[in-house]
Amino acid sequence: MSKIIFTNVDYCSDDIGNAGDYWASPLHYYDFPFDTEQINFVEFCNAVGGNENLNHRLLKDKIIVVGGGGLITPSENYLQNALDYLINNNKVIIWALGSNTAVYDNRFSWDFMNNSNIIMSGVRDIVHGLKVDYLPCVSAKHKVFDKYIDNQIKGEGIGILEHVDIKVPIEGVEKIKNNESIENIISFIESKEYLLTTTYHGLYWAQLLGKKVAYFSEGFDINSKFINIKNRVSLCNRHNYELVLENSNSVNGLIKESRFLNDMFYKQLIKLVNNV
Repeated sequence: MSKIIFTNVDYCSDDIGNAGDYWASPLHYYDFPFDTEQINFVEFCNAVGGNENLNHRLLKDKIIVVGGGGLITPSENYLQNALDYLINNNKVIIWALGSNTAVYDNRFSWDFMNNSNIIMSGVRDIVHGLKVDYLPCVSAKHKVFDKYIDNQIKGEGIGILEHVDIKVPIEGVEKIKNNESIENIISFIESKEYLLTTTYHGLYWAQLLGKKVAYFSEGFDINSKFINIKNRVSLCNRHNYELVLENSNSVNGLIKESRFLNDMFYKQLIKLVNNV
């Protein structure tokens, strides 16, 4: 059997880092009984975009596992261009990818999922009429969540988890950015009763810990990754965030569910790849 390629955006703790994207690769959590290689999805984006130094990343006739992260975007977006290239030229397994687009962008479509080169798929979005299995982000498998499986820690006060590029203009509330280590981020979330965030994984990880969480935005152009998350959250701004958080609901049992669904997907993938 040829080598299986795994790809996601794997920048971690630096100025452009994103702990959620980095820890969304199944290679961090599972042993695969075949040769594997991890390639940063950004290299595919740059290769498809015309970087001649990365022509060797224009792969063909491989088996490629893409996921996770918010890589499903409108047509002509550099992320979608790379994803389309990989699907059109290889056999692809979609592992907990999510959409990442303004909800009213009419260039966006799920039609690419009908490509016969996608041999197995699960997405983290819940979309009416989409005939693709739900698969939550595999980062729920990280050992940092082990102690929360049967034990929710209430915490105190409000915390803010900011995307490095999407700030929350509220003063006097403790903050952390999503380019810190996952251990620091989860410790921060644990210490709070409520979380206000501008990141997908801020919502997801807060829900894994049973926290009340809301998505902060002062615009009207809301991203689909927040709209389509399975356990919906409320939208708030600097004027109403305290009231919105107070009236939010927590989620129970999400770690067990998320781990179970990923474990099942892993087992199915092994059987499939062994028969390809």
